[in-house]
Amino acid sequence: MLYQCRWYSLTNWNGWGSVYNNQTPYAWDDLMDQNRDPIRSFVAWRSLEAVNFSPVWCIRVC
Repeated sequence: MLYQCRWYSLTNWNGWGSVYNNQTPYAWDDLMDQNRDPIRSFVAWRSLEAVNFSPVWCIRVC
């Protein structure tokens, strides 16, 4: 689980997995590529979603 509002580098997160943004309302999770360009975003309290983590290099939680 990723708790603090910050950037997290992801290593060995390959293939498919799921995301559930369990933060306070209006908080976002952003999946980023190697250039820190957004790939996909998730609003708080959104349902569980399938994600391909292979192109994801980091995540911004805030």
